[in-house]
Amino acid sequence: IAALGLFRAYRIVWRYAMTRDVLLWLAGVAFGSVVLGTLRLTGALALPRSVFLIEPLVFGVLAAAPRAFVRWHRHRQQKAQGSRRKRVLIVGCGNSACDIAVDAVHRAASVDISVRRGYYFLPKFILGRPTDTFGGAIKLPRPIKQFLDGLLIRALVGKPSQYGLPDPDYRLYESHPVMNSLVLHHLGHGDIRPRRDIAAIDGQQVTFSDGEQAEYDLILLGTGYKLDYPFIDRAHLNWPQGAGAPQLYLNVFHPEYDDLFMMGMVEASGLGWQGRDEQAELVALYIRQLQAGSPAALRFKQLKRDKARVRVDGGYHYLNLERMAYYVHKDSYRASVRRHSEELRQGLSSQPLAPSRPVAQH
Repeated sequence: IAALGLFRAYRIVWRYAMTRDVLLWLAGVAFGSVVLGTLRLTGALALPRSVFLIEPLVFGVLAAAPRAFVRWHRHRQQKAQGSRRKRVLIVGCGNSACDIAVDAVHRAASVDISVRRGYYFLPKFILGRPTDTFGGAIKLPRPIKQFLDGLLIRALVGKPSQYGLPDPDYRLYESHPVMNSLVLHHLGHGDIRPRRDIAAIDGQQVTFSDGEQAEYDLILLGTGYKLDYPFIDRAHLNWPQGAGAPQLYLNVFHPEYDDLFMMGMVEASGLGWQGRDEQAELVALYIRQLQAGSPAALRFKQLKRDKARVRVDGGYHYLNLERMAYYVHKDSYRASVRRHSEELRQGLSSQPLAPSRPVAQH
């Protein structure tokens, strides 16, 4: 047992054995034989010669028996789970819903996806590069870019209706596209079945808007989320009734308050964590320069008051949906953030901090 732990031969219990593991096992056997031989020669223990034959067998049993038990137990679990495989309906067709559908294909008895409107589907990679890093070297006018990118996507993946999904009734980039290389593959192979919008649910039976019916064991809602900040009144967020999101400059800066910032309330195709990092840097620069009383901070203060309702959409006509209320055009948004950061960064090291003032309570 000591040799088993000393040479870590127990690791083959949890994973497939490699050549290194076999060598460790042999080293453990050799170590045990040396120890037993030493004890026998010194007379510390009266051991028969047969112990040198039994010791490798015992060592092997100690390593192999737990492994056999673990594999038998896992097989029983997988067999039991297989007998309880469920008929799954996924509601929604955004990125999260499609990711869930692709994973469910490998576990569920059947996977259906209920789609209410059309989406554009983008592959995750184009010419071996992540799609959100592809292009951009040549800045094209918005209508031309939408047209050319639409042709490229059509050539790569085809039309959604060819997979049983509704075609979008809007132009590319006017809503958040679905970036998934596998969902159309599984739809095309029949692993995922497209369904229309849900009309009614009665127990396990679901009726769709086209009159079709089916029974399901599990319904998953991949329908997104609504903005909700229950810990602060909407009035303090400049969030009028009927608006899908707070009206803030760059989705961050309140027009009146200088001690309230909305971090991360932004969505764009390919913005990622880099865009949110740039947000945080701009906020830090504004606070620092405002404390120093710099002219750049005062100009930005007036700007955020005047343009709080201006949306950085890059000229795209985004769909009038709640989930698109805080959507921005990535390139235009990041350019604005970087420009303001550069303006606030100028002269930063040479300006002393003004005496700190207590934060106003609202």
